Amino acid sequence: MSFNLRDRKDRLGTNTLLRIADYIFGMINNVEIYRSRDFKYRESIFSEPFLKYTKENVENKVDTVNSYPGVRGACACPVILLRQDLVSYFRGGIREKFWEIIYGRCKKKFKLPWKDNKNIICIHVRLDDVENLEDYDGRPASNYIRRLIEEDCFRDYSRDEMTKFGLDTQRPINPKKLSNLIKDLMGKYPDKKIHIVSFFRDGKVPLFLRKIEKKLGVELHSNMDPEHDLWLLINSEVLVLSKSTFSIIAGFYHLGNTVYYPVWGTITSLGLGTKYDKSGWISYV
Repeated sequence: MSFNLRDRKDRLGTNTLLRIADYIFGMINNVEIYRSRDFKYRESIFSEPFLKYTKENVENKVDTVNSYPGVRGACACPVILLRQDLVSYFRGGIREKFWEIIYGRCKKKFKLPWKDNKNIICIHVRLDDVENLEDYDGRPASNYIRRLIEEDCFRDYSRDEMTKFGLDTQRPINPKKLSNLIKDLMGKYPDKKIHIVSFFRDGKVPLFLRKIEKKLGVELHSNMDPEHDLWLLINSEVLVLSKSTFSIIAGFYHLGNTVYYPVWGTITSLGLGTKYDKSGWISYV
């Protein structure tokens, strides 16, 4: 009995999210979990747990159990089987053994720009290749995904059908929304310092973030290394995710007590916001 982790052409965040979902699917089906010989992002610290806890498929083993296709399908399938969101399931046992591998490497390689995680709020802002695209209301696509999960009919999923309701893709947060979000966080957590983590292409900070930095006194970080950025996001007391699969990985490993997430279809496919949600994460629109 076997199941293969899937690779995608996407970057680290999407591939890691897909692997977490596939690993959970393999576990709950009690099959041997394999990885390809051309395993993407093999050199990443966040890939090391998969290198340790799966086998390289040198004998061309084929899947004897089948999950749904795509990232949303890969996440939704184990949610439906477990009747539980993937975040709480992952943190119930898998996270500890994965984190044992990741923590030592990251702590040795990266330094934190603060002394006490308890005093820190981290907000991820998705920029880079989508920097010039506009934010959108993720609730229509989220509602579509939620219905398919709760009614156990994800086999009927169609991306074309979903996009008739609304977009479901990675995007930056609207500047006004971000400003209002920061003000709300300042009111709720007046004793904490707010840090924004993002990737600034060519080291250039977008004007809207410079204005927010100056007006609201937040600190900006862009380490040009995705693993370093994940390390910062994970080491916060309060973490605010973006419409980004990359930030979701930080949520899985988060060391603090509170995670806020934007409502969009991809994150709903993890079971968040459905009747199976036991994560304790807080949604925002």
